[in-house]
Amino acid sequence: MGEIKSTLDLVMEKTKHLSLSAEEKVGQQREAYEKRLKGFLQQYADGLLTIVDFQDQLLTIQKNLGVNDIQPLIRQILNHVNPDRDNSLWLDLLETYRPRLKAPTQEILSTYVQHRENLLQTGMQNYLERLRSDHQIYGPAVVPNLIQDQKIQQELMIMKNKVRDNLNTLSDQSASSGQPYL
Repeated sequence: MGEIKSTLDLVMEKTKHLSLSAEEKVGQQREAYEKRLKGFLQQYADGLLTIVDFQDQLLTIQKNLGVNDIQPLIRQILNHVNPDRDNSLWLDLLETYRPRLKAPTQEILSTYVQHRENLLQTGMQNYLERLRSDHQIYGPAVVPNLIQDQKIQQELMIMKNKVRDNLNTLSDQSASSGQPYL
């Protein structure tokens, strides 16, 4: 009776003459690099890695994978920036790896915070005025619930999307500058 071959044996037999091109190998290394970066950034966000630990880990994977492009790191750092949260961790990493991006990033976030505060203040005043004029409800105990206001929530979403677009533009400009470590 003939030998029964597993699917894996058949695949290995038919593909033994195939090998990856140099481009495919570089692509796989880059993909592995970016996945590892995501993991390190999550550990950094969780407080499991300090900046020094992060730098050590980054240098290790860059050596192991033969990739030293810092742009994927910058892109991922900027993707972690959230205008409604404390971004000091991400700004510290930007200061370490691309110092010239810290100030523009802070400016983008500062502009967002100012616009958000103005929007919420105006929304609160308008809401209180509508309650007063439409329902004769007024006084110091009246607290507007702006979370339920669809118009304000839409404006906030538009503002957040603008921040994301600005950060993406900043990342793209950084990539096209041709200065990988400045």
